[in-house]
Amino acid sequence: MKLFALFGALCFLCASQALALSPGEDLINRSIEVLYELSRSLDRRVLLPLFENAQSIAIFPGVKRAGFFVGIARGEGVVFARGEDRKTFFGPAFYTLQGVNLGIQVGIQSQDIILFIMRRAALEALSRGVRGPWRESLRHPGTSGTGGFRCSGP
Repeated sequence: MKLFALFGALCFLCASQALALSPGEDLINRSIEVLYELSRSLDRRVLLPLFENAQSIAIFPGVKRAGFFVGIARGEGVVFARGEDRKTFFGPAFYTLQGVNLGIQVGIQSQDIILFIMRRAALEALSRGVRGPWRESLRHPGTSGTGGFRCSGP
């Protein structure tokens, strides 16, 4: 139920924007779609306890991977941090996910990645890589004047 409330809040935030989307708004919309698809999957019973206990949620829609003995991966995503009241999420902060690997591999792949960050210390370590006003909103959600949304539930 809380996952659907999060999805509803994200939809409301994005629906209130103009039709011409900036790259950041498009990324947020694609992230919402990934979360919605996951909420409708058969694995949603596994998802709910993760969602309820996570300090933060990172969503990377459409991460591209390609390899021919040397592989590369790149994708952009958003991170929402849970507030002190455990019902409000703040953000988003924008991140880029990149990687290189070696091995026997040939092909191209696109995948959606969702990370549930379970500990505040992990969220603070993640926020060290953020520059600008979002840094404080991830470290101390709700204290820097950034917007948030509330998840309603039982």
